[in-house]
Amino acid sequence: MRTAGKIIGGYKGRPLIVIEVVSPSTYKIDVTLKKDLYCAYGVEEYWIADPYNKTIRQCTLEHDRYAETIIACGETFDSVIGTIDTALVFQGV
Repeated sequence: MRTAGKIIGGYKGRPLIVIEVVSPSTYKIDVTLKKDLYCAYGVEEYWIADPYNKTIRQCTLEHDRYAETIIACGETFDSVIGTIDTALVFQGV
């Protein structure tokens, strides 16, 4: 069961999934500070999409910690939003 709570900038509630597209200037923030923040607030799934390496780091909440899986372009994986084909995610990149 989800509970309402303030996250950032006045938004209420907790998203089911957060997807970040990293750049060289934000990479460190996305994989440390933001990941820790989303975990602390109970975001069930967090993706760190890297268009340079064409990978997705899927972080799935398990027992108050994120389990991480690296998915390469061309692979499929299960997500809280369905089955994802990374070839479509990175199409045109």
